[in-house]
Order: sequence, then C-alpha cells, then structure tokens
Amino acid sequence: MEHIIKSFLYIIAIFFALITYFLYTNSGNKLLLPYASSFFTKKLNDKIQVEVTDMSLSLPYFEVHLLLNDVTKVNTKGTFNPFTQSFNLNYKLITPNIICKKRAMGRDFYLKGEAHGTMEKIEFFGNGKIFSSKNKKPLAIIKLKNGNIDKSLKTVTCDYQFKVDNLTQMSRNKYNGKIEIVGKILYHKGIQISGGSEDLGGYANFHYQDDKTAIKLTSLSAEKLLYLLNYPATIDAKINGTIDYHLTNDTATIDLGLKDINFVNCITTQNLYRVLKIDMQKSSFSYGQFIAKVDKEHLNCDFKIQNKNSHLYLTNAQIDQNNNTIKAHFDIKMQNQKLSGKLYGPLYEPNIKINMGALLAFKVKQMMNPATGFDMKSKFDCIKGVADGLFGGFF
Repeated sequence: MEHIIKSFLYIIAIFFALITYFLYTNSGNKLLLPYASSFFTKKLNDKIQVEVTDMSLSLPYFEVHLLLNDVTKVNTKGTFNPFTQSFNLNYKLITPNIICKKRAMGRDFYLKGEAHGTMEKIEFFGNGKIFSSKNKKPLAIIKLKNGNIDKSLKTVTCDYQFKVDNLTQMSRNKYNGKIEIVGKILYHKGIQISGGSEDLGGYANFHYQDDKTAIKLTSLSAEKLLYLLNYPATIDAKINGTIDYHLTNDTATIDLGLKDINFVNCITTQNLYRVLKIDMQKSSFSYGQFIAKVDKEHLNCDFKIQNKNSHLYLTNAQIDQNNNTIKAHFDIKMQNQKLSGKLYGPLYEPNIKINMGALLAFKVKQMMNPATGFDMKSKFDCIKGVADGLFGGFF
C-alpha cells in the first residue's frame, strides 16, 4: 500500500511539474503554440485560421499574440483565474488591409479596447481607426460599446459609432462630404448590421443581412444626397423611399418619392436657360418620382416631377458611371413652353437636342388659339418667324 501511495504522489508531482513547465516557462510556452493554434481554430469552427505566434503564461497573468488568416494581428494581455474561469484583458487588433466585398480596400485598420467576463459570457468595448495606407492619416473613427458575447445563445451584440470627416479621401473620390452612423451589430447564425444617420437633412436607416442592404430614407435633402453620391446637385427636394443594395453583385434598385422640388443654380440649369429659354429656378413642383436600377457600370432610371400645370420627365436615362456620360429623353412643359428631345454627352454638362417637329407643332397650336386675338395674317407671319428661327441656321 505504501508503495502505491508513493507511486501516486510521484505521478502527481510529475504532473504539476509538467504544468509548471508548460505554463510558467518560456520554453514550455513555445511547445504549446501549435496546440493553442489548433484549439482556437477549432473553437472558431475553422472559419478563421488562427496562429498563436507568441505566448507568455504566468498565471494569473498571460500575454498571447495571434495572427488571423495570415493577415490580422491580435495582441492580448491580462489576467485569468482558472478556478472561476474569469478574465480581464486588453486587446489590440491591427490589419494592413480591409477586405470589403471580397476586394482589398488598401486601408490599415487599428482597434484597441478591453474585455472581461467568463468563457460563457464576455463584455467588451473598443475604439478604432481606419488609416490611409500611405501617410497613416486617420480617415474614419470607430467606437464599440455595450459589446456582449453569449456562448450559450451563440450570439454577439454590440453598439457602434462610425464617423468619417472626408468621404472623398475615404472612398477615393467616389463620395463627398462627411457622415456619422450609429447602430447595432448582431451575430447569430450570420451577421446583421443596422444603423442610421441624420447628416443628410432627414433620416436614413439601413439593415444589412445575407449580403443585402435595405435602406429607408425619410425627408432627406436631395441636394445633400446628390452631393454625397458625387452626382450633379441640380435639384433640392425632400426624399422618401427605399434603396435595396446587393453587395455581392454590386447592384441596387431605387424607388424614391420627392416633394417640394426646386431647381438650383448649376451648369445644367444654366444650359437649359441658354438653349431652351426656360428658367428652371422659377418653377417649383409639388411631387415627383425617381426609379432606377444600378449595376457596377450603369444607372438606368426614370425621373418625373410635376405640378398642376407643369411637368418635367426624364425617361430611359442611362448613365455610364465609368465615363460619367448620360443618354436620356426629356419632356418639359412649363413657363408657356413645351419641349421634348434628348440629353447626351457629359453628365455634368450634357448636350441638348430638341425635337423640332414637336416644338413647331406646339407653337402653331399655341398661335392658332383664338384666345390670342391675332388675325390670320399675323398668325401665319408668326409661324413663318418660328420656322425661320428654328431652321434658318441649318441652311
């Protein structure tokens, strides 16, 4: 019996010696690295490849350095109580390239914060920055708070704030202005992100799930939205409607209603006055609609606005987003004028081609109206003058 007890104590002593060696010595820690890498990778269901590059264990203190998918560095440092399974730690996450829609954005991302709890429930928060890869100037600020990981429910929840002061630099000239978005992140059998912004005059909120984003706009300023999207700000109006965007295909469908529509002073309105003699800024419209389909290269849309006596229809419009060109049919009735034709060429300063036959017919009908009080000779003299004015330059 004594021999058995001595043997048992000897085994226990070896066991504790091994634990001490692996957990409290640098050489022992290094031997654990491949096993720790395999452990973390399996805990993440092989969705993220984890490599433990360095580890220092001197319980209750620990320091672990990780490499995720051979790109993202995560450094953690804190304390761990093996009896209560509780911990407190500081973390830093550094990635040299943000991947969006499976494409590299060429942006550095840095996030640091704290986490505490048990292996079953974890609370966390953090502050992060997205940098320009060239000069390391911050392009965006990210804040995480009220983060919670519940292992039993298999959920992650978190509040966030995302702020960009200069979208031009952040998006490489694709968007303009600044924007701040606040919302929530939920992970449960897939990630969901919701949020909203009040930077465009009204309110815009969105919900992302399964690679699709649904956006709802309420009383937004059309002028501010067009500026943000880097399109010519030709009108101002209140916008309500929806945008459904598919990230994988990079396509969108847009259905917007407009109210209280007014034209602003810009190259397009100046050209319309120069060619058509219509001062768009003197006309306002009660309501309108904008319907569009968008892909990587083109935007196809119909834009219609009107009031009781006037209208402007822009139909079968095709915008080439790579070359910033437009082709569209237009139909205008306002300020005692009725015109139709085509827009084509540069998006910011399109050419205008008038349907001369329709214009002549309108002028003839207008002048033949008995309410004008003209005698017949005067009417035909006016028709001749219109014809000379319209066609004289072609002969």
